[in-house]
Amino acid sequence: MKTKIDKIYIIHRPDLVDRKAFLESEFSKLNFDPKNIEWMFNYYSDHIPPEVKVKYYNPNAIINESSMKHIEAYRISHRILSDNYIVVMLEHLFALQKAVLDNINVAMIVEDDVIFCDNFSDKIVSYMNQLPDNWDVFYPGEACNQRLPQTEENKNVYLHPQKSTRTSYFYIMKIETIKRILSTIIPFTLAVDFELTYQYWNHNMNVYWGEPSLSKQGSETGKYRSLFCKKDGSRI
Repeated sequence: MKTKIDKIYIIHRPDLVDRKAFLESEFSKLNFDPKNIEWMFNYYSDHIPPEVKVKYYNPNAIINESSMKHIEAYRISHRILSDNYIVVMLEHLFALQKAVLDNINVAMIVEDDVIFCDNFSDKIVSYMNQLPDNWDVFYPGEACNQRLPQTEENKNVYLHPQKSTRTSYFYIMKIETIKRILSTIIPFTLAVDFELTYQYWNHNMNVYWGEPSLSKQGSETGKYRSLFCKKDGSRI
């Protein structure tokens, strides 16, 4: 893969063997050195050590409400998080920390339900070449029907006016961005999508989305059951 991406970190629960098998078959679309792909797993939600939870999660941390008032669903997330939400935030946090330890320049972080589009390796090169030098984070894939209008036929990257995530299942970050986030994110208090958006606002980061999108989320398309839903479809 001739892009600016140095390493891919895949957040994956080992018991979800079907996801890993499918994603490994998707690697042919990436044209990426397997040595630079790392599967990330630390805890199941019911086995988070108490000392880890206390160190990284603070439900009572002070939030700058003005940074979040533009997010319609923020009020839903600003509550005591279930262990499911805590462990997902932890895994993203640990992936960011690992990117710093690996001393790379650009990290691609995906959850194990990502489904890449055809010709992904060529398209991601084209998209990333369009990013300006001052980009911080890039969301190439769609989720929850979140889109930005493609106002120019040959332009595929657009600055998001509200610095919003596009859910957390697929994003690309500069190492400088990661270091700035890590300097303020511990302890976190929000679910991962809202916590990252909060960090983007606090650091005045440049968040770009890709259009048309280059991936979908298997938990949304119906390929996989969402880990945040009960069998009846209600949220955990």
